[in-house]
Amino acid sequence: MKQRKSSFTFTELLMEIAVIATLAAMCLPLLTRSREMAKEVQCLDNMKQIGQCMARYAKDNNDFFPVGENDAGVTWYQQIAGKSAADMSKASPLYYGRGGFFDCPDTVGYAKIYGIHQALAPSWFPDQLWPRKHRRIGILGQPGMKMIVSEKGMNHDRNWGYNDFMTWRARWTDDTVTFQGSRLSCSPELDRDLAPGSSGGWEGPRSVRYRHNGRNSGLFGDGHASLNAKGSLNWKDNILIEALNQPGENYYGLGELKQ
Repeated sequence: MKQRKSSFTFTELLMEIAVIATLAAMCLPLLTRSREMAKEVQCLDNMKQIGQCMARYAKDNNDFFPVGENDAGVTWYQQIAGKSAADMSKASPLYYGRGGFFDCPDTVGYAKIYGIHQALAPSWFPDQLWPRKHRRIGILGQPGMKMIVSEKGMNHDRNWGYNDFMTWRARWTDDTVTFQGSRLSCSPELDRDLAPGSSGGWEGPRSVRYRHNGRNSGLFGDGHASLNAKGSLNWKDNILIEALNQPGENYYGLGELKQ
């Protein structure tokens, strides 16, 4: 006597599909998180490589940092890569801070995603308030505490944006916390990219970005790089360079610094 082959009933098939769908729904967030973690690691590795280039530049230049952009139009991206205006035109990707370790994995192809400290290495309009001076490492006071390069907002114009990130106190915190903390930098108004059609497209966002799961990738003066959660950076400890808060060279608009 032949035995009938067992087979799924329609109800059992639906149950199997439901189980598979449930497992897939559970796995998708894990896969997404894994991809995001990979991007975090890549962005942090970019910062470490920028730090190595910055260290080589300082070693070759008597412990000086590069300027954001010098009078010959050479950006800090080019300076730490060893490229001059003579052998690299402004139309090159490196002039715009694109390519290789200057590309955050979330913003590949966009210009100037990583910015240098605005007061440490100014880029524009050299005058009494914004002198293009090369600064020595010693001016930081505590290099391991001061963030000198940070990822910042993305401009929808792929070829435009400032070389630096905003360090003014008014873009970080306010009098209610006596210049401590970083509440304002975490706000949606500043922690953002610039969408097409937005005002300010000629400039692009200069504020720091907490792009990777609410964390910011930053390089510090002693060469170490870290992922910094929202609220972990302290303007007075990690951003303010007190040696630059002087009359005629006041990048912060503070007048007398509160303690």
